[in-house]
Amino acid sequence: MVDHAADRGPVVLVAHSFGGYLARLHADRHPDRVDGLVLVEALDSSVGLLGGTGAPSLEEVAMADERLDLRDIEQAARSVTALEDDPHLVVLVRGEGAGRPWTAGQERLAALSGRSETVVVPGAGHQIPSEAPEAVAAAVEDVLRLAG
Repeated sequence: MVDHAADRGPVVLVAHSFGGYLARLHADRHPDRVDGLVLVEALDSSVGLLGGTGAPSLEEVAMADERLDLRDIEQAARSVTALEDDPHLVVLVRGEGAGRPWTAGQERLAALSGRSETVVVPGAGHQIPSEAPEAVAAAVEDVLRLAG
């Protein structure tokens, strides 16, 4: 989809949760094609996506091939420590109950760009797109306005 939109110029990427990994990787690899990012409760690369304890479940074993691909993505996302061209960046985070490790990760995401803003969405949990779609829409509008 991004490749198709590239004909029209740089894009604003909006990503939730794991999609934050993918959006950061795309912005890092193609800075000329990204004007801004809206990261909604995005995973920070310090959050072990595939961590866990104990023996793997049957489902985990069945997903081994897919997990290898996820490890590649996770490793690549860890290498993104700053975004070239300083795109406009808005990080949307849940209102409460996230805990310090998650909050620190969101702060690291905001630090990827010198033109970032963190927006706390009161009363929302991890599912901000469905719990507070107006907050996501407002963030997208802000980034589009700043990028345009």
